[in-house]
Amino acid sequence: KQWYQRRVAITAGENPSPLEKYAKKFFMTSKPPPNLRSTFKNRDEYQLGSLSHMLNSNAIGYQPLPSFPEVAPDSSVRTVVDTSWAAQARESRSSSASA
Repeated sequence: KQWYQRRVAITAGENPSPLEKYAKKFFMTSKPPPNLRSTFKNRDEYQLGSLSHMLNSNAIGYQPLPSFPEVAPDSSVRTVVDTSWAAQARESRSSSASA
């Protein structure tokens, strides 16, 4: 982009084309500053990235996150019991193989 602007600005010769004649006017115009206002300003109420955050209102079934605990909970709360069909298939395969 810059090489084109520089070439147009420099190559103005004896018979400049309209583009060469008005190159500075085209490329060096003053522009208003960009609007840096966020559309998500003041949406701290909802979880970032959730549908409710995008809509800025409670979506059906929206459940807010619980407050951060002051004291860390017991590590057993992170133990997940896998009840998926794949886990059940693994369990039945391992029990039939050992029998």
